[in-house]
Amino acid sequence: MKPLVSIVMPTYNRQHYLAEAIQSCLNQSYKNIELIIVDDGSTDHTEKLVSYYQDKDDRVKYIKLPTNMGISFARNNGVDDAEGEYIAVMDSDDVMNPDRIKLSVKAIKGHNFVYGSYYMTDDDLEIKSIYIPNKKITLEDVKNDGAYPHITIMAERHCFERHPYRDDFRANDDSFLVWNFFKNYDGRLIKPTRKVEALCKVRFHAENVSTQKKKEIERTQQIMNGLYEEYEKNNNNSRE
Repeated sequence: MKPLVSIVMPTYNRQHYLAEAIQSCLNQSYKNIELIIVDDGSTDHTEKLVSYYQDKDDRVKYIKLPTNMGISFARNNGVDDAEGEYIAVMDSDDVMNPDRIKLSVKAIKGHNFVYGSYYMTDDDLEIKSIYIPNKKITLEDVKNDGAYPHITIMAERHCFERHPYRDDFRANDDSFLVWNFFKNYDGRLIKPTRKVEALCKVRFHAENVSTQKKKEIERTQQIMNGLYEEYEKNNNNSRE
């Protein structure tokens, strides 16, 4: 049997985007998946919407957190509940290419995780540009953009278990995980092709750049900068 892939999707008051995100997961050409939606204390109609999809497809699992704990906490909860050999990252306002999981399962053999390109779109999913990671990501790449290829990552389950998201990061949560993955594991780039240029469409909208979120990103970036400096210092000392 093909390996089970767990798609972990945290969400918080994203009912206006959620249906497209869910449908893109369920429409994957690779069918042996489970979709774990972690509702981080939403106050909109998220639960009702997810219930609709659960009635249609038994691959949909739903976790409702009693209050808003933050995206990192929600992601870790989804990972804890996952049953798959592999875990794929997904956000509730983005959309997957129909072949994303199939390509990821094919590419991951002999590697700990895979990642690839994504389209940057507006609120209506109109493509504005494409983001193509380097084949070999360096410390400088991660420092300049900590979330580098996060939204396209699929990894062996143990990678997420040994190096989870930081629960205290309520934004920029992906930077800590990407940092640990590229520092500790063997990753492989899924190269763009004529048929599949990008694995996902990533929405950029007003809620992504709120004042509160910007402040939280600044806080987490300061923490990450400290980790980068410590890593460089230790590496330089080990060479002396």
